[in-house]
Amino acid sequence: MATPLTAGAAALVREWLTRVRGIANPSGALMKAVLLNGAVDMSPGQYGTGGTREIPAARPNNVAGWGRVNLLTAWTRLRRAGLDQG
Repeated sequence: MATPLTAGAAALVREWLTRVRGIANPSGALMKAVLLNGAVDMSPGQYGTGGTREIPAARPNNVAGWGRVNLLTAWTRLRRAGLDQG
């Protein structure tokens, strides 16, 4: 279910960039930057630390990439940086 979630999040980011920020044709790199800015670390995974750890601590990694998409976190960080207004 990661792909539908990320696609929906990307659509919302694109709409925000065009409507609020006034960017007529936002680049893929800009949209990716907004999404990665809010990524939440998934480490250590469901089995905990030690020998049962399934997700490495360093990001990005081959298991979870940059982490889980979280638009609320991205929005909060944009607000702190003063970039949430048009």
